[in-house]
Amino acid sequence: MGLLGQTPVAGRRAYWRMENNALDIQGDNTGILPPGAAFVPDRNGTGLAYRVNGAGSRIPVAVQGNSLDMRRFTVSAWVKPD
Repeated sequence: MGLLGQTPVAGRRAYWRMENNALDIQGDNTGILPPGAAFVPDRNGTGLAYRVNGAGSRIPVAVQGNSLDMRRFTVSAWVKPD
């Protein structure tokens, strides 16, 4: 069982839960939170989610080796607009 109770999935290269951090719980691609990163209660009210507020909300990720192919990828996210 992986970090925070998550099981790694075959073929998945990265997985960021954004639970009060930018850890990649699937691989080696942990992000770097910007100074003053804001978090809000998550959708379940059990943790914290990253608050996105525009261009300043990006989280740089140093891709390790060939772990991510940035030409082909799928993104999935829970989004709650204000």
